[in-house]
Formats: sequence, structure tokens, C-alpha cells
Amino acid sequence: LVFKILNKKTINGYWINYNRGNNYKIPFSSKKQNGSRFSSVHKTNPSINVNGKWRVVFKPNTPSPFPAVGLFRQKENKNSVYGTFLTETGDYRFLEGNCTNDSLFLSCFDGSHAFLFHARFENDSLIGRFYSGNHWESTWTGKKDPDYQLTSPDELTYVVASDVLHFKLKTLDGEDFIFPNKEYENKVTIIQIMGSWCPNCLDEVQYYKELYRKYHDQGLEIISICYETGNNFDDYVANIKRLKNTLELDFTFLVGGSANKGLASDHFNMLNEVISFPTSIFIGKDAKVKRVHTGFNGPGTGDYYREYIQKTNLLIESLLLN
Repeated sequence: LVFKILNKKTINGYWINYNRGNNYKIPFSSKKQNGSRFSSVHKTNPSINVNGKWRVVFKPNTPSPFPAVGLFRQKENKNSVYGTFLTETGDYRFLEGNCTNDSLFLSCFDGSHAFLFHARFENDSLIGRFYSGNHWESTWTGKKDPDYQLTSPDELTYVVASDVLHFKLKTLDGEDFIFPNKEYENKVTIIQIMGSWCPNCLDEVQYYKELYRKYHDQGLEIISICYETGNNFDDYVANIKRLKNTLELDFTFLVGGSANKGLASDHFNMLNEVISFPTSIFIGKDAKVKRVHTGFNGPGTGDYYREYIQKTNLLIESLLLN
């Protein structure tokens, strides 16, 4: 953020997203005030309530629709709404907004993304538009459905060749790193395919920090392979070191290259495809792949997040015992 303080309650400036180039900037104006996030929403009791689970489709009626789950929390007779959208490859993190008598407004700014969702309520359905920064927009629809489920993230990416993982990449010092090697013999290892620019990856890496602290002494290793924005190897390393130092991460980091899922798929061609950052590969003491998990359901997804943490902790404990 680059801004000027106009007075005690107002700042004006630009958000510059260097992940999209030095020329990508969006002007903003911010004023400190009490009340609804969206100024057009008055403090009235709305006639609609979106609380619950919604079956959502982004880009409906196109050749490339993609499904999602809307998870919304709204108290009775209140216009404030909290929640997120869960997709097959991650979530939109913490959204907040308001309901009116016929519309829903949600937004989020996390430093990497600026999201705005707007929808009108028509015949028990939400019909709206989604904006990401000033470079992307799509339509979306939603219908309340408490039983709707997405494809399991443990089924989207899978092993198609040998179930023993092999790769050769660079350390942050530019040295060759070959896996497997003696340091990882008889160890449980998580290979995290990620990027320091990716908010879902940041949610996952903070969970892995706790996982490493809890289980490293029992034989758990984590290798994070980063696919980065920038123009060269030095740029990639600088991004990774900033993440590693800021979050005080003690496990191993490697340089994958540019932020490109095709490149990651080439490096891990024993998988059908890398379709998401992050993707995690869980390897047992016998050096065989035990699970491949696509995306990450972060804290904004509530029960989905808590269930995944519990499930993964149990998996690690089981692998450490065998």
C-alpha cells in the first residue's frame, strides 16, 4: 500500500500488486467510521437470511464452470454476514459483508487479493458477480443446499507412475538437492508444492509449522518446494527467504522455479497433474506415497479446516508408528 494521510480519519492511495507486475495498481480511499462495511447498507433488519451452506457455481452456463460451496454465517434479524467460498483447490479466506432486503455483499483484502462479491436474491437463489482486483470478473449462482459436497481433495491429484517419489531441484544456496536421500531414510516426509505469494499456501505452511514442531522429533520432515513470482533465481530465493524468516520456519525449502503449475507438473510427472498451489504429498517411512492432497481449506472454512487438521494429525501419527 502506498498512501497519503489526509487527516486523522482519511487516507488515500494505491494498492500495488507486484505479483502481477510493477504497473498493477488500484486506487483506494479509506475513511475510519462505525457502521456497515458497505455504506449503501442501512442498519435495518433484512428480509433475507443466507446463513448456512450453499451450492455455488462460478462461471455458470460457460464451457468452464467451476463448483464451490458457500459457507455463510448470519444471525437472525442482523445484516452482517461472515464466511467464505470453498472450492476444490482452496478457499477465498475470510469474507465479510452485509445483506439487504434483496442483495448480498461480501469483500476481502488480504494484501495479495482484493475480492468483491455481489448477488441479488431471486426465487430462493443468489445470482451475482465476483470481482478479483481489476483484472478478473465472473458471474456466479448459489442455492442453499446443506448436503452439497465437492469432490474430495484427496482424489483430485494422484499417482500414475511409481509410488516412490524422485526429483532433483535447487536449494536456496543454488546447490543440487536430490530426493530421496539418506537424510530422509526411514522418515515420514511431507512434500509441499507451494508459492510464497499464495494465501492458501500461507495458511497451510502455518499449520505445517505447528505440525513440524509437534512431530519432528518423532521423525517427521517437511520439504516446501516454492514456485515463485519474479524474473530469475535470485528473485525466487529472496521471496522464499522472506517467507521463511518472517514466519520462523525451520523445515527445508527448495526452489521449484517460476509460479507455473505446468512446470510443477513436469517436476512431479509421477502425478496425473499439479492443478493447485498448494499440493501436498505424504510419504511413509517405506518411501512410498500414502496420500496426495490438493489445495488447502484454511481457518476461514471452520469445520472443514478443523476436520482436516484432525485427520492429517492422525495420518502423521499412524505413519510415524509404522
